[in-house]
Amino acid sequence: MWEQLALFIIRFRLSLIAVLAVITVFMAWKAKDVEMTYDFAQVVSPQDPDMVYFQQFKRTFGEDANVLVLGLQDSAVYQLGNFNELRTLTDTLAKVPGVSGVLSVTKLPAIRKDTATNRFVTAPIFKTFPRNQRELDSLMREVNRVEFWKGQLISPRTGATLLALTMDPKYLNSSRRQAVMKDILGYAKAFEKKTNIRLHYAGLPYVRYTMTSKVGSEMTFFTILALIVTGITLLAFFRTWAAVVFPLLVVAVTAVWAIGSIVLLGYKINLLTGLIPSLIIVIGIPNCTYLLSRYHYDYRKSGNQMLAMTRVIRKIGLVTLMNNTTTAIGFFVFCLTDIAILFQFGLVATINIFVAFIISFLLIPAVFTYLPPPTPKQLEHLDAAPLTKLLEFFNDLVMHRRPTVYVLALVLVLGAVVGIRRIESVSYMVDDLPKGSSVNSDLTFFERHFNGVM
Repeated sequence: MWEQLALFIIRFRLSLIAVLAVITVFMAWKAKDVEMTYDFAQVVSPQDPDMVYFQQFKRTFGEDANVLVLGLQDSAVYQLGNFNELRTLTDTLAKVPGVSGVLSVTKLPAIRKDTATNRFVTAPIFKTFPRNQRELDSLMREVNRVEFWKGQLISPRTGATLLALTMDPKYLNSSRRQAVMKDILGYAKAFEKKTNIRLHYAGLPYVRYTMTSKVGSEMTFFTILALIVTGITLLAFFRTWAAVVFPLLVVAVTAVWAIGSIVLLGYKINLLTGLIPSLIIVIGIPNCTYLLSRYHYDYRKSGNQMLAMTRVIRKIGLVTLMNNTTTAIGFFVFCLTDIAILFQFGLVATINIFVAFIISFLLIPAVFTYLPPPTPKQLEHLDAAPLTKLLEFFNDLVMHRRPTVYVLALVLVLGAVVGIRRIESVSYMVDDLPKGSSVNSDLTFFERHFNGVM
């Protein structure tokens, strides 16, 4: 079977390359529609009793996951010019698409008794904007007499205040969230520049915006870093650019297929699926390395490119398939859970591990039978002294020092058990961000002045 498959791949290699190119173009076209998500609810099964109760609670009372707050502590904001800038910021933010409403000290209503109808009525404190500092100070004294807002919108201890923005859930749960947040932060930065008053940010919309932005940037960073490191390693080992460019091309094509498959399955990029492109590089490069190493070995024995590549597919194909299958099974286990984020990660990883095998198994033989045969210098890695000595050391260790292997394995297992017993379960919303992140410092600000906002 494998020999027939080898002959088929070599005979129709040009057609296979064309088919792979067409599918890759289609996957790249789908991949452009990929979206980021950071839905905390995905880590809990929809059938979990607590999740069922939570969903019922939201349907009855709504949720606070759509509130964004901007806080500040600076007495300069109560100067007439800066207070006018705060009013302008409030009015501007209220007009941003995706913002349902804004509450700030410039828009505070006063609650008064209507004895005629025996009910409470509200009226804006700032009916007209103060014309001078004396009027502003007088109105602020009226604001501070309203007990309802103390500790909520204004800190009675420190004088800190905040702006509370209610966001439209339709924007927050779509790709439009990034644009809305960029508009809000842009206006906020302009306010800081004009008044020299620092703003602090908190609320789930801001945390999710920060997390999705970080996931996107780090996914790109780690993918590029993995490609660079693997490229240098391949060049040092094979000493030919062809053995660097085409394996990297294989994993790049597989990564495009992986992102395209996420879109086709109706998923979005989250904290786990964002790791898949880097994972594909780790899995796809060894496939190419196995094939190329064996190709060089068989070519040195036979001196015939076609015969060498046929032997590669026949002898290495089953071994590589088994390696990829066992790896895929490990990720497929995640598909047996009810947790959506794990199920999606397991399914996408499983599919694309086999995709990595198929692409490398077709593209490497097809391309390298078109390229010139390897030179004697490029085959020197087969006799590399350091690697040979390392293999001889492990061979001696396994064959003649088995008690040492058993003792070392036991020590490592005991160390692992000690480490397992020290594992702690935590569920901080921002535990994926660095301790020095501005998000953490801003949350500390709101905890200090308003007892938190989450």
